[in-house]
Amino acid sequence: MHKGLLVAAALWAGMASAALAEYPEKPVRIIVGYAAGGGTDLTARLVAEHLSRQLGQPVVIENRPGGGGVVGRQYVAASKPDGYTLLIDSSSFAGYPVFTASPLVDVQRDFEPLSLLNTNEVVLVADANSPFRNLAELAQYAKEHPGELNFASNGPGVTLLSLEAIKDRFDIDIVKVEYKSSSEAYVALLAGEVDLGIWNLSRIRNDVAAGKAIPVAVSGRIADDALKGIENASEVYGPGLVIASYNALYGPAGLPDEVESRLAEALQAIKAEPELQSQLAALDQEPVFSDAATLAERRDADIANWSAIAQKAGIAKQ
Repeated sequence: MHKGLLVAAALWAGMASAALAEYPEKPVRIIVGYAAGGGTDLTARLVAEHLSRQLGQPVVIENRPGGGGVVGRQYVAASKPDGYTLLIDSSSFAGYPVFTASPLVDVQRDFEPLSLLNTNEVVLVADANSPFRNLAELAQYAKEHPGELNFASNGPGVTLLSLEAIKDRFDIDIVKVEYKSSSEAYVALLAGEVDLGIWNLSRIRNDVAAGKAIPVAVSGRIADDALKGIENASEVYGPGLVIASYNALYGPAGLPDEVESRLAEALQAIKAEPELQSQLAALDQEPVFSDAATLAERRDADIANWSAIAQKAGIAKQ
């Protein structure tokens, strides 16, 4: 190469590196593939507010609902990998290839994992007249009354995987009853139309306290007066039986190292902010803010484990 071209190339590389080092120089968009007001959206807005302070630029939430999060994922996967378009998604991100016959994006190839943001522990709940108070008693009842228990489901997802994992672990038969939404399924439980279901703590807290529903097991540690003494499924039976939900931050594949480092630095800084911790706690969420490797490991493990559960249960991809 001509000496002048070499010099020009070196100068361009230096300028590009300097530009990346100054990231961000303009507002950052975080895409949420769900409607405003939902759990993932609320988490995203809190994270964006605190990230904006750390990055020194506006961090704007843009809702692109559709296809159970698929529309938002497609948009981010096709975006320029410069750090100005990111994605906050729920645990259904890892469930997408488990339940989808022809995925429109590859969640392992098309995205750069950045940080697990929070976990949202869930509760296995029974109707108010239930005779069991833990998983062992549930299993015993199911064996003595085969085919009598039913479970409220609202389509493919981690809740359905939890049901199948419980059935497999205890070798019991529980009938799945489909509802259009989680809210509709919960109304059915309170009305005594179904025996069991899994919901977030915020959904069931008041009814549990009022004796309108009975908590049978929690997915992990939950510090809540309404759930004192309730069996922690993860501690008793190991992780993956009652599956918690979570939210995580991703970028399009190919993000520059400098951008990833700047985002990681900012995320670790906001993790220590008491205000954000209390805001997430108000949503019954546990702050995590992991490194990228931890999220990648969680994503891959979830896909592998959930695929095994779905395959064994005969859940067909749609």
